[in-house]
Amino acid sequence: MPHVPRITTEVPNVENTVPIALYQVSSPERFSLDDDKFVLYGGGDGFLAQLSANDPTHTLVVAPELDFDWSHLALYVLNTSLVVWSVNTNVGLELPYQNILLHALKDTSQGPLLYLQVLSSAVAQAVPSQSSEFAPTVVLEISQRGSSESLSPLFAHVDATVLAVYHALSQCSALHYDTDDVEEPAQFHEEPALDIPASWVQETVLDTTGNADDLEEIPVADPEDEAAMHVDVGYASIVGSIRKREHDSNGTPKSRRLV
Repeated sequence: MPHVPRITTEVPNVENTVPIALYQVSSPERFSLDDDKFVLYGGGDGFLAQLSANDPTHTLVVAPELDFDWSHLALYVLNTSLVVWSVNTNVGLELPYQNILLHALKDTSQGPLLYLQVLSSAVAQAVPSQSSEFAPTVVLEISQRGSSESLSPLFAHVDATVLAVYHALSQCSALHYDTDDVEEPAQFHEEPALDIPASWVQETVLDTTGNADDLEEIPVADPEDEAAMHVDVGYASIVGSIRKREHDSNGTPKSRRLV
């Protein structure tokens, strides 16, 4: 199932969402995706943002249903997705982590800024003026709008700063991966072939005619090299060699003389 951004009208609340601190106390050994409630890793309701195309030559097209007031936003960094909620218009934008290509911090004169690069979708897309080999993306730049009263009891347990939201995004993004990515070819996982020198291999021809003659014992050829040794004879040592009977150069039969 593809992960695409969507517009939502349901804001996370205490009925369907639990802060990460309370979740770890209640079920520390369970993974957050196993439960029927969302887990809030970070966020806050004192933010503002600006949406634009990543490439200045692209045209930003926003769905009419995305009636957003970007001057007052609430961020919900959940275990499943990032929810950007417009406080004034009561509508939200849900961004799956698989669609967030990049999240980074940028220092400005007004303080740190959260930079999000998101794949184009039907909700918000960047339309290129000409064909390009790169996937079109949109940019969401989020900053703090100053101190404001918290509207949700969920934010009482989180640090509502840009830096804290960045770390929460990093933690939640690590829980997800894109299953639509093409896997590496199988040959990259195969064991390397062994390069055995030909001198190490001895070719043995088996006489196999189909009559079970290959079950006979395979004769092993003796090496033809002669072995030499020193023999002590009385007062001196001589050098001799062992000659195999079948390799007698003269070919004369051997006989024993009985005394």
